[in-house]
Amino acid sequence: MSSSLDKAGESYWSSFWKSSGTLPPPAYQDGKITGSYVVKELDQFFTDTFKTLNHTEGLELLEAGCGNSIWLSYFNKKFGFNVSGIDYSEFGCNQTRSILQRDEVKGN
Repeated sequence: MSSSLDKAGESYWSSFWKSSGTLPPPAYQDGKITGSYVVKELDQFFTDTFKTLNHTEGLELLEAGCGNSIWLSYFNKKFGFNVSGIDYSEFGCNQTRSILQRDEVKGN
């Protein structure tokens, strides 16, 4: 794909994450949802969705487009998933590594 057609490519997202200046706050901390209304609604959706499984502890979860994401920590802490992420923004991946480290979550 031509870079002129890719309006939200790697350079866009790297610039976007760099402009935010700080890491986003955790979605789940000390056993509680700590995020915005949207985070709370997504938490309810994920909780309802995963309760159909016998368990989630130790299952693998991959987040595609994980740059600067709070969700890998959330899925690990709330549901016990082993988490991994992928993104084409190297800066976004580094931000996600920082979030995982801050939240004391092992992930790839």
